[in-house]
Formats: sequence, C-alpha cells, structure tokens
Amino acid sequence: MHGPREEEVGFADAPVIYSVLGTCALVQAPPVAYLTDVLARIADGWPYSRVRELLPDAWVEERRARDGEAASEVKGPSSP
Repeated sequence: MHGPREEEVGFADAPVIYSVLGTCALVQAPPVAYLTDVLARIADGWPYSRVRELLPDAWVEERRARDGEAASEVKGPSSP
C-alpha cells in the first residue's frame, strides 16, 4: 500500500506558502491580516493584470499609505 500523493496532502504547495510567509516577515506584514485581505480580494475577482499589488511588499506600502491618510484625517488640518 502506498501513501497519499503529494497533491493530496499539499506538499507541493508548502514552498510557496513558506515563501509568502517569509516575505511577510521581511516586510513586516502581519501574515494573518495579509492572507485574509489578499484571499478576499482574489475571491472577489481581483484582476490578474494587478496581481503585483497583492504581493506582500506592495500590500504593506498600500496599507501604510492608507493608514497615513486615515491618520491625517483624524488629526484634521494643521494649525499655523
């Protein structure tokens, strides 16, 4: 009797998952937040032509820009 094939267990996907998680660590992206957001975007029909925006480094930059805008809105206009 033979064991399960690699595809059935997911061994073939492991290097991809480790690479994504390693990149998250390098760019300081919270892995759970990153994966939750990216998988939701893909499920909603994210266009392949914009897949670069879903990579961890681009995702972090987008989040920082969005958080910076939100922070400036909360502070309001600066006083002279």
